Amino acid sequence: PDSRWWGSNIPDISYAFYSVALMFILVVSKYDKGSNSLVESAQLRWVYILGVLFGLSYFNAVFPELHLEATVYFAKLIITVSLAYKLIKTVSDLNLAIFGYLFGSWYISLYVFQSGRNSGGRVENLGTIDAPDANGLAAAIVPSLVLAFYYFWVSESLLSKFLFVIAGVFIVNSLVLINSRGAFLA
Repeated sequence: PDSRWWGSNIPDISYAFYSVALMFILVVSKYDKGSNSLVESAQLRWVYILGVLFGLSYFNAVFPELHLEATVYFAKLIITVSLAYKLIKTVSDLNLAIFGYLFGSWYISLYVFQSGRNSGGRVENLGTIDAPDANGLAAAIVPSLVLAFYYFWVSESLLSKFLFVIAGVFIVNSLVLINSRGAFLA
């Protein structure tokens, strides 16, 4: 982050760029003809059509600057989802990606637990790199609670059930500490 003393020595390229570049390198290096086809998925076809329509509607946008910014974000989302779809080929690959998300949610929830609330009763100065806000953090981790409950339900191992319960407890605790109305609604 630029707020660190060493931040000015690092190029101002987001971590997401490096992640997507690594995904692109993996897709290109592991490319095979039998991998997931992007146009065979009905959902991705609709996403691509919406992306084209979003880009074409720029010419009639009421606020062109805001529309262009939203179009760029949507294009980035399309690229990231397409690369992830090419990389995740099996159920075990999908489970591994979801377990990574659950681990990250648990870890940041542990960090929220350790920092606690400030004197105003709010969790401040915590969040993800791109959205350094507690409400954004709550919105990012609330789906992991549902996933932790699902994996608790379908797991056969008692150790797995115990780990998902621990992760769920920390995630719920962080949602309560953050006190985000949007996360509670989610």
